[in-house]
Amino acid sequence: MKLLIFGVTLISLAPVIVKTLEHGPGTIGFVRNFFGGGLILLYFISSSHPRIFLSRKPLFYIILAGLFFGLDMYSWNKGVKLIGVGLSTLLANTQIFYVTAYDIIFEKEKISKYFFIGLFLSFLGIAFISKVFGSNQIVDSYNFYLGIVISLLAGIFYSISMVFFKKGLKHLPKEASPFAWGALSLVTGITLLPVSLMEQNPSLDIKSFGLLFTLVLIVHTLGWLIITSKMKEVRLSLVGIILLVQPALALLWGALFFGESYSFLQAFGTMLVFFGLYLGMRKA
Repeated sequence: MKLLIFGVTLISLAPVIVKTLEHGPGTIGFVRNFFGGGLILLYFISSSHPRIFLSRKPLFYIILAGLFFGLDMYSWNKGVKLIGVGLSTLLANTQIFYVTAYDIIFEKEKISKYFFIGLFLSFLGIAFISKVFGSNQIVDSYNFYLGIVISLLAGIFYSISMVFFKKGLKHLPKEASPFAWGALSLVTGITLLPVSLMEQNPSLDIKSFGLLFTLVLIVHTLGWLIITSKMKEVRLSLVGIILLVQPALALLWGALFFGESYSFLQAFGTMLVFFGLYLGMRKA
């Protein structure tokens, strides 16, 4: 469990790098996933791991997971650019409700009495964050509300990707988890390549190269390898609540590195979202 939390801490650095880079969300997602996936597969193939051959069923699920992870990656990266490191990451993590609903409906897990309370509190918090309350002018920034919507969509795409990836892992031995994550990453990178080619990006200098290198090697390769290696050992909804460490740290990084500040009502809304997410994950 501690190792899983450490992996989540590493990936919490991703929005800081995305915010700092001047490249487009599609380009950042492509570089992160394509080269990160390549490194993972290269490590897996060159090590002493037994050779893994993906049959049709796990390959199908991994491809679907990669496609939806690509949509999540683009939406979240775009949200970070529009509304900041903390808020975008927090809203994307509403994925917890979707994966919990999946557990309840399809995996026949018993519904918690706290689930709907948590759902209500979280979306009430989102309303406060979005300045629906306490503002004389609801729509004061097109980009701000676009960032809110895109970040919430990222949560939906993220949850669908997690469900398909978990299904794919069920058909593979435990030691194949890194291989599956590398394959998913390559699919995600290929998905984002056309978007990357359409974006106008600055030239790659030493600073940008260093940030992208860190994003690929530390965040994507090491961080997600740790998470995926432990994902099969715990239920999907528990993975979701552990991933709450990411938005909590992202809010901290946003304040420390970018001076992101929030009004009292937005801070109150943030606390409501966290408390709602926690209630939503309770099983009794």
